[in-house]
Parts: sequence; structure tokens; C-alpha cells
Amino acid sequence: MKILIFENEVQGVKGSFDDVNFLDFNEELSFEYYEKSQTFTKFESLNDYAVAFVDIDLSTNSEKDGYAIIDDFINNYNYKRIVVMTGHDVKEKLKLKKIDFLKILGKPIFLDELELLIRSYKNT
Repeated sequence: MKILIFENEVQGVKGSFDDVNFLDFNEELSFEYYEKSQTFTKFESLNDYAVAFVDIDLSTNSEKDGYAIIDDFINNYNYKRIVVMTGHDVKEKLKLKKIDFLKILGKPIFLDELELLIRSYKNT
């Protein structure tokens, strides 16, 4: 199962994803990390990913923030298997942007929550 992750502080989340992979998925998951929006070029292959985790606050080195990436995936590629990663309360902003149907993974990441989110996309 391939998982796409946009996160500018990869080392802050990588351990959680690796732990869940080892403890709950027998290392059957593969992750691709992108710290900047412009380094991802596989738009035609988006459907190969079971889910994309997108941090809302990407680095200033990124051409797009998480909201712009999400908007691009949904409106240009009809890809909606997205989980918003954030350490902030973004429910109202998601509602304003009409993307409040997306699931949210809070930071710091709790392994049981991450496992359940990944499982919810396992057979999609």
C-alpha cells in the first residue's frame, strides 16, 4: 500500500509512520515523503496512492502550502483520499474552503489514530 506524505519536517512524523507500519501493518506500507510541493511531479499516478497525508503548514521553500496542494489534487485530479495533518484547529478553515469532508490527523501524532486512518483507506 503506497502512501504519499507532504511534510516539511519529515523527521517529526517519519517515526510515527514507521512505527505503525512495523507494529500494525507487517511493514506492508511504503511511504513517499515530499518536503516541498514542487518536488512532487507524479500527478498522473495519484491514484496509485491509497491516501495522501498533507501538512497544512509547509516550508516557505514550498511553492504551495497544504491548502493549495489539496485544492490542486481535488479540483485538477479529482483525488480526494486526503488526510490533513496539523497541530492547529483547522475545522472552520476547512469548512470555509468547502473541504471539511477531509479527515484530520492531529500533531503530535498518536499511533492508534494514525493506524485507524490508514486502515480506513486500505481497500479504497
